[in-house]
Amino acid sequence: MSTPDRPRVRPTDACLVLLSISEGAVRLLVIEPSPGSSRNEVNPKMTELVSRRGEYIRASATDVWRALTDPDMTEQYLGGARIQSTWRPGDEITYLAPDGVTRLLEGKVLEVIPNRRLVFECKLLFDPRFAAEKPHRETFEIEDLGNVCLLTATFDQYQPDSLSYAFACDSRGGMDLTGSSLKSLLETGSPIKLAVEPSAKS
Repeated sequence: MSTPDRPRVRPTDACLVLLSISEGAVRLLVIEPSPGSSRNEVNPKMTELVSRRGEYIRASATDVWRALTDPDMTEQYLGGARIQSTWRPGDEITYLAPDGVTRLLEGKVLEVIPNRRLVFECKLLFDPRFAAEKPHRETFEIEDLGNVCLLTATFDQYQPDSLSYAFACDSRGGMDLTGSSLKSLLETGSPIKLAVEPSAKS
């Protein structure tokens, strides 16, 4: 019996889900960008792209909530981006660039339970390829464990082959860096900033 061909994966396919159907069997492959990155999952029935990360933070639930919802906090660990919303379900949510005008993200608030749970749907706007996609959902859950909190971020409801999903999985710019930077800000007072190599001069 011949061995079925394995799907070919290019380096640029990182974090995308591939379906391989052979001899009646369905195989789901999740290609992750690097070891230790966000936990990436697939629902076998819905072939849903899901990125999930948990972070234990030595801070109160109130402080973690403020880090998620206060623009003076988000601009410190999100590269200057300031979050804006009334925090009422159904109202708009945006992230504004440091110029205070350019929208980096926009969406709609779905659920708000202060200090416990925040859910919204949104799309990224800073790249036209992301902006062309349908909105996805972002859920943040805070579990108070006494002297520490567990913050769990779950990003889902992406369209198939979503580039926004691949970005969320990118260990150098997605939810891994964001979660680590938020944790560092709350625990040490300073966010994490990756060194950026200068552009080559012509």
